[in-house]
Amino acid sequence: MGTPAKPRSGVFKLLLEQHGETFAQVKRLGMRSEEQSRRELDSQARAERCSKRHEMSEVCEALRTVVETEISLQRDTNVSDIEDAMAALDATNPGSPEWGPTFLQLSELVEARISAGQDESPQLLAAG
Repeated sequence: MGTPAKPRSGVFKLLLEQHGETFAQVKRLGMRSEEQSRRELDSQARAERCSKRHEMSEVCEALRTVVETEISLQRDTNVSDIEDAMAALDATNPGSPEWGPTFLQLSELVEARISAGQDESPQLLAAG
């Protein structure tokens, strides 16, 4: 009394198909002459390697795009945070009690930016 088998999809289906193909190739090796099997399997292996290289280059390009976008968004966010903190400091009277905490917030943002290796102080100085 088992549950009905669910149709496989996604990665598991792909793995089952690939293992099935490999098993079929091994079975064919036993039925054909060694030279004939070697030629056939070599050509299949070359085609699969080319396909895998193409897939890997597509995956690498997609990952590169994601990482570059993430870095760009983070950089833009960090610059706008620092600019906002600078504007808040400029708007605060230096004699008021809020000036100290506002200055500390700005200095922490700048230190975090420098430690992350994203120092764009020339842009910040030009904006100020």
